[in-house]
Formats: sequence, structure tokens, C-alpha cells
Amino acid sequence: MWVIVNLFVPHWTKLSLFSYLSHGYRLGMYRDAERQLISSLKQHDAVDIYLLLARCNVRLDQPITAVDTYKKGLEKFPNDTTLLTGIARIYEVGVYCSLAAVSNA
Repeated sequence: MWVIVNLFVPHWTKLSLFSYLSHGYRLGMYRDAERQLISSLKQHDAVDIYLLLARCNVRLDQPITAVDTYKKGLEKFPNDTTLLTGIARIYEVGVYCSLAAVSNA
């Protein structure tokens, strides 16, 4: 019996798989979702993929990687407000956390 394997999987299929893996962030399969998004990004550049990948990085507690992902997205899509807002939110949370740490010390 022969099995035909399609090596080309469209990027929207991988985005659907991401939404399944991270549905409500209850499954906690962020690494698998991250892998699928990186693979999808190699096939197709889209702002949404950068946003979802950065969100995975934030959930994995990797804010520096998330900022780098946003910056890579800005190289492809300059002046995109959603990417700029994502960077601002990460910096805002970082400032609040550092201020809280200083006030508690």
C-alpha cells in the first residue's frame, strides 16, 4: 500500500493548527505552536504570523525574543501600528515590573 505525502502544507493550515494548539491558551502547547508559526513564516510573510509568534514568546516568558520578533516584522512591514503597539506593551510591562521591584526593595 502506497501512501502519498504532501510535503507542501499551505501557511493557512499551519495558522489553523496554531489556533487549535493555543485555543484559549489552555492546552499549553506553546512550543509546538511556535514551531508551526516559524514554519508558516518561512512560506508566507504576514503581519498576523509575527503577532502570533510574539504572543507565543510572551506566553513562554521570553519578552526579549518577542521584541525581536516584532522588530523583524517591522523590517518587513514598516510602520505597522499593531507591531509597534506590541513592542510598547512589552516595554510598559517591563517598566512596571522594574518599578515594583525597586519599591519593594
